[in-house]
Amino acid sequence: MSSKLFCFLALICLPLLFAGCKKDHSPANDVLSDGSKLLSFSFKSSNNPHRLDADVICKIEGNVITGVLPQLTSSKDSLIASFTTAEGVTVMIGSELQISDQTINNYSTPLALKVSSKDFSTTEYTVSLRRFTGLPIVYINTQNSVPITSKDIYVNANLKIDPNNLHRN
Repeated sequence: MSSKLFCFLALICLPLLFAGCKKDHSPANDVLSDGSKLLSFSFKSSNNPHRLDADVICKIEGNVITGVLPQLTSSKDSLIASFTTAEGVTVMIGSELQISDQTINNYSTPLALKVSSKDFSTTEYTVSLRRFTGLPIVYINTQNSVPITSKDIYVNANLKIDPNNLHRN
């Protein structure tokens, strides 16, 4: 009788023992395999005083990061990006280490950004910014900054048309 009881308990306990030894597949274990991804990318007005009046939240689609600067006065040079990644990830532009909310870069032309994780996987992104709505922008700079107050009284001025990256050679 005791051997039957022992066999019965063994049949019940062994499957439970093997089921309890299953590998834990929690999101924390996925960080290394997916760690070379950017989680967010933006430009905060607080980090870019006199350049941005509002925060610019960029879109990350695949390996392309795009952002639209909201006003005509924003310059794409000397901007500080804010980004989030998994812990222990490094972000580089060329050979320069990028530190979120600190590193200044010129975004006048698209930049290649490389994200590397602890497990040595890397993902490369292209960061591209444009101004306003994508329409050509007309700048009028009058001589001595005289205001234009009438359509009948002319003032000397320089005119500049920025195609806003719509027409590339």
